[in-house]
Amino acid sequence: MRLKKESKIRVLENFYSLDYALFGKPISEVDVCCPVFLEEYITTKGALMSLVIEMYKLVKHTPDVIVERLDSRDIMLMAKDSAIVARENCKKLVTSKKGRAEVKDFTRIFVKI
Repeated sequence: MRLKKESKIRVLENFYSLDYALFGKPISEVDVCCPVFLEEYITTKGALMSLVIEMYKLVKHTPDVIVERLDSRDIMLMAKDSAIVARENCKKLVTSKKGRAEVKDFTRIFVKI
């Protein structure tokens, strides 16, 4: 199964959104102490996006059709917006009692594996 154009755009948006969510800017603008960190980060991010693509295929991702033309600037703006939403959702999660408890429980389960 091939991904629709809109799904591919969403993958690209998520690829760049991770940078904004974690660092607040594109990875190309982040000062890193050693190039190996940057290489590992990009490799891991690529592997994660590969998983996202497979998940989209499994669930037969059917996003709304995009009729306007998008360029890289548009996708970067979408990525910034997605990162803002992700940060707000994470902030709500870690500032609520229930959210903190769930994160702790998940972490405990994950560490035991």
